[in-house]
Amino acid sequence: MNIKVKEIINLLDCKIKNINIDDNEVIDQISTDTRNITKGSVFLALIGEKFDGHDFIEKAIDNGAKFIISEIQVDYPCIIVKNTKEAYLKIAEFYREKINPIVIAVTGSVGKTTTKEFISNVLKNKYNVLTTYKNFNNEIGVSKTILSLKETDEVLVIELGMDHAGEMRVLSKIVKPDYVILTNIGLSHVGNFNSKDDIVKAKFEVFEYIKKDGLVIYNGDDETLNKNIHKVENKTFKFGYGKENDIITNSFISKGIYGTKIKVNILEKTYNFNTTAIGNHLGYSILPAVILGELMDINSTEIIKEIESYKYADKRMALVKVNNFTVINDTYNASLESMKSAIDTLEDTPGDLKKIAFLSDILELGNMSKEIHEELGLYLKNKKINKVIFVGKEVKYSYLKLKEEKFPDLRYFNNKEELKKEFKELVENDSIILLKGSRGTRMEELIEYLKEL
Repeated sequence: MNIKVKEIINLLDCKIKNINIDDNEVIDQISTDTRNITKGSVFLALIGEKFDGHDFIEKAIDNGAKFIISEIQVDYPCIIVKNTKEAYLKIAEFYREKINPIVIAVTGSVGKTTTKEFISNVLKNKYNVLTTYKNFNNEIGVSKTILSLKETDEVLVIELGMDHAGEMRVLSKIVKPDYVILTNIGLSHVGNFNSKDDIVKAKFEVFEYIKKDGLVIYNGDDETLNKNIHKVENKTFKFGYGKENDIITNSFISKGIYGTKIKVNILEKTYNFNTTAIGNHLGYSILPAVILGELMDINSTEIIKEIESYKYADKRMALVKVNNFTVINDTYNASLESMKSAIDTLEDTPGDLKKIAFLSDILELGNMSKEIHEELGLYLKNKKINKVIFVGKEVKYSYLKLKEEKFPDLRYFNNKEELKKEFKELVENDSIILLKGSRGTRMEELIEYLKEL
């Protein structure tokens, strides 16, 4: 980053102590973590649910911080503000406008990170692109990404997440997008809302600060989006499988863990992709990247090359070889939609290997948890999978529903400790094993169980 001390002081409603203002003094980093402090940087003392950054001020100084942004007066050089989080967001908003890149905001209930990565890979062929690290998509993560912009960065591809009303409005104000990508409207975090309509309202807050000439690129197959998109005043461009879309996936062949063949039509052009990436969601995730590639003058050959060379991030449909087992590690998070996609990938894998699914809870569903988990159970009833093992409290509803359907090989465990006692009997050599559950279930721990066999 490149921001002057004077700019920060003029921006914030603050007091200063022990700081000599130099009109030309530049800060190259604002850190909220003392482990990442570099000499001459600034430490901003955030207050979280389980920590208070003010407890680490002395450590920050010892590590080389030039001064502190704090809510309390300390004996070190400091800028004193009423609320350090609000100050952090305000600095990020200022800095985004100072650098003024093209901003592509990716949001939706599922598929944000994969879509964001495809877009970044395609656009980097022509532009200097900065993208959200991993899925740092909340207020602090978005601000951190923006403050890592360089003056040479031309495009910012940023993921926006939310789990409560009002959060998207804050994020939209900070990033002021030129493009908004809407992957879908699902039931993620529905436990924090009263209804799906409330989720729509919260998601659509992203349009409050979109540029007037900004473009909205959305999933045209999503009924909820189609029902509500008329509320958006900007120009729209829709993608999906339906023939009424502007860009269409008209052929999708899943080879399970062995990759995917996808045919796409856009603006009377045809793209053929043969990628090692896996998952039925790819039929949607690649489309915004193709659209933006076309709109931003990326060569068709480069679009194909970058999409075909995509590698999954850790714990997202990642293939892991453990002894004689092939593991689909999709444990980063879970929704009903992503559960179905992962199950389909397991089923689609050709060959004689046994297919085993270890599935855990979809969290943050509130009073809809029973209904959604029962739907998951019903989805599995005709799947050509050899064995399904459920682990967790909420996923018991899936187990009971699938048991009613007389699925041939089915087990349930309250927790991983119970599962571990019988784990050896549940798996077979030369099997393909799917691990899937919400982040809080930590289903990746089963990889260690496999290593111990």
